[in-house]
Amino acid sequence: MNPAKILDDINRVRKIDQNRMLTLLEEMPEMLLRGYELGRTIRPLAAKGIERIIIAGMGGSAISGDIAAALLAGQSIMSFPGPWKAAA
Repeated sequence: MNPAKILDDINRVRKIDQNRMLTLLEEMPEMLLRGYELGRTIRPLAAKGIERIIIAGMGGSAISGDIAAALLAGQSIMSFPGPWKAAA
């Protein structure tokens, strides 16, 4: 089979998708909606004494920092996007 055609065969993708990434992608809209709904139920914490907040992540986990940077555009923030290399 032509490797490019594998992605067109959903049953084949599911067969070789050992980590269930396709299923996770399909469930993403529901997960985002649930997270949004949960977030609306949380009252903000008092921010007394907070001077700095650090959001860190690697790979896909770094998206939280990207979202925070976009939401806080124009604010006094520092961003250090990678890619970073491990010290030798």
